[in-house]
Amino acid sequence: MPHVSQKKLSDQKNKEIYFDFLHIFTDKGTGHSRKKMLGELLTPTEKVMLAKRLAIVVLLHKGVSTYQIENALKVSPSTTARIRLQVEVGFYNEISKYVSKKGSGKDFLDILEKVIYAGMPPRVGGNRWKWLDKIFPPGRR
Repeated sequence: MPHVSQKKLSDQKNKEIYFDFLHIFTDKGTGHSRKKMLGELLTPTEKVMLAKRLAIVVLLHKGVSTYQIENALKVSPSTTARIRLQVEVGFYNEISKYVSKKGSGKDFLDILEKVIYAGMPPRVGGNRWKWLDKIFPPGRR
């Protein structure tokens, strides 16, 4: 979990800082420069944490069970349950809309597929990974 300072800023100052943060990543430079800036800003742990959170939201949207998500992404049941509840009450609406668009999120799903399969044992035993074939059809690999 990332460290958060005990010293609190005012709500107004938090909004200003967040707006500046968003402005840098939405209005400045090329995609490559934004990627580099984000890489400089986030620690390796934060990168993994955010990527896993996004993956959980996308997989829940695709109808994957929490058990399968926990095993594929190596996350705890409490993390998956918390994010599932947040999705159910309306958090992550923009991500869900983006994933729902035809063709949107394909690059992310391609990367996610590689990450998931890289961490799994060989595909032996018949229907062992049948659940994953529903998300990533064999022809895509």
